[in-house]
Amino acid sequence: MSFWKDLKNAFSGKDPNQAFKERMQQEQQQILDSKDKEGVRDKVITSKNFFTQQIEKTEKYINELNQEYIQKKKEEPNFDFSGYFNDFNIEYSHLIRAKYSKGDEIKTILPDCSILMEVANKFWSPNMDYSDGGDMNLMSLLEIISLGILAEVEKEYFEDLATTIKEKKFQDFVIDYFINSQIPDYPIREKLLIDDNKSVNFFVDILKTEDKIEAVKKLKIYLDKYYYTLENLDYEYNTHKFENGRNFYGYWCWEAGALVNVKGLDDGILRYNQFYPYDFVHWKDKDINKPKKPTFLNE
Repeated sequence: MSFWKDLKNAFSGKDPNQAFKERMQQEQQQILDSKDKEGVRDKVITSKNFFTQQIEKTEKYINELNQEYIQKKKEEPNFDFSGYFNDFNIEYSHLIRAKYSKGDEIKTILPDCSILMEVANKFWSPNMDYSDGGDMNLMSLLEIISLGILAEVEKEYFEDLATTIKEKKFQDFVIDYFINSQIPDYPIREKLLIDDNKSVNFFVDILKTEDKIEAVKKLKIYLDKYYYTLENLDYEYNTHKFENGRNFYGYWCWEAGALVNVKGLDDGILRYNQFYPYDFVHWKDKDINKPKKPTFLNE
């Protein structure tokens, strides 16, 4: 029967091997798709190629920004460079998230966390009053400090940041709590810069929960119900859905990992939550030799 079918296709001008070719193409595509997903941590866009492109794009922009910064510093050494450092903060945040989402080894991400902490000590504008929060993005600062804790950056970064925050009269319970975890004599003030946010208030409740089992149960609720919300993520909410994910780098709740680190919680029940950075919390379990401290912007 196959002979007559192939003969008929031959006379009709159809390729008798078309079905076989299509099947082989499908199988090859399945293999490529499988390789593209292999090792990817992000559960929203599970494509290694996608995050590779995000990393390359971000690194290119960082290099361009670096060159512009260096040139500007030569031309106007007294210029207020806080805007540059704010941009560096954004881009290094993107870079860290994209690398982690892609599945890169943690040891390759640790130096970026040190740079992010160093940037945090530079992007406070000398002319801005931050006593009421100013233009400081609280969630960005929380992300920076959380990554600093997870990466175990040198204490001097936290000391410098604490000095700057005191000078700027910046107060927030969550920020104070995490800085205090690294510098025990740093005061924890009760003030909340954002006191009408359900996510923030629930997170504060977890910080104040002394019982470790109860704290990790609440943290699971936070990750399941409070973290991925428009109220909490603001402009980053649903970025994977717009412009083919052009501004998406991964939704990672670094503060949850920092909290587990600080409180010494058993995070087994959080391991498979799509927003919890389990591998970053446990990088020392793999006996990774920490890279040497990087030098920021050739300084």
